Amino acid sequence: MGKNTPMADDSQVEQLFLPNPTETAFTKTGFCDWKHAKEKGKGFQQHQSSNDHLKSMEIYDERKMRNLQGSTVVASLVSLNTDQKQWLFAVFNVSRYLCANSLPFRGTNESDIDAADGLFLRAFSQLLFPLEEKWKKIQKNIPKNAKYTSPDIQNEVIEVLASLVKNKIAEDVRRAELFTIMADGTTDKNRKEIQGLVCRYLSNKGKVEEHCLNVKGIDDRSAKGIFNFITETLAEFEISVDGLVSQSFDGASVMSGNYNGLQRLVSDFCDRYILYVHCFLHKIHLVVTYIMENLDEIKEYYGTITALYNFFKKSAVLESYDGTALKRLIETRWSGHYNSTSQVNKNYGDLIQALIVPSKQ
Repeated sequence: MGKNTPMADDSQVEQLFLPNPTETAFTKTGFCDWKHAKEKGKGFQQHQSSNDHLKSMEIYDERKMRNLQGSTVVASLVSLNTDQKQWLFAVFNVSRYLCANSLPFRGTNESDIDAADGLFLRAFSQLLFPLEEKWKKIQKNIPKNAKYTSPDIQNEVIEVLASLVKNKIAEDVRRAELFTIMADGTTDKNRKEIQGLVCRYLSNKGKVEEHCLNVKGIDDRSAKGIFNFITETLAEFEISVDGLVSQSFDGASVMSGNYNGLQRLVSDFCDRYILYVHCFLHKIHLVVTYIMENLDEIKEYYGTITALYNFFKKSAVLESYDGTALKRLIETRWSGHYNSTSQVNKNYGDLIQALIVPSKQ
């Protein structure tokens, strides 16, 4: 936060406070178009008026103000009274529950704790307040700047919880000494590539543990890009590769290539051969996919599923359809076939009714 990011040609800017910035010249790739740097409508002037910059500055100014006022979650702990500490404890417990169950925090109305429709604020108004009257009294008596329920504070609490979990996992991996890594990627709803790194190790209780150490959006899906993500994560948590005994990825050439694949880069980095294991789940998926591709009945079935998805994307058809949105069949995703089938089964009656309408026209 607030660190300078070195750019091409020694130019420096404040880090962008957005999870998915649309422009990369001032954050990743570097700016070097000095010919137009100060030209009107271009370069720095254009960037200063961009939506990314304006949104980032708004977030940065708000965070800077809270730091100066000592109103961040961590800074406020030292000055809390008993009621405020109990309230903050409740904030963390509610956040921990929502995170552990992969539930969303916010809704469309976050203006008032009693009228909010997000799960985070509802946990207070519909669970804690009716359970014990003291929570409602504490909420009314604590200062407005110490309620710790704003969206920005929610994000900060999530970051604190995530940091605690990852540090505990890293500590266990370091204690185990010997471990293996597994890496795989997926695409989020914004079509951004998300990369995950999992460590598998033997705990001090003699049990094989498997935990995700890091999940991060990356732009470079090449072997080198994923390799950098892995090594940077291990360095961040001070995990030595001296204890790395194996690596497991899918069978794509970018991961398994003997010369330029990820597994080769990892071995070269460790100055010794690191056993590469082709992910068993990917192997099973390949077998199942091959069988399905050679059964006419299955091919026809999923062809129909795809046709239904394409047909019900049309706005004219949607007017007569009351069911929930169908799922697109993603061939390379393990859960794609199940999700597509599940949605069709769930909305079977609505689909039939909607298909009857155009058939009569």
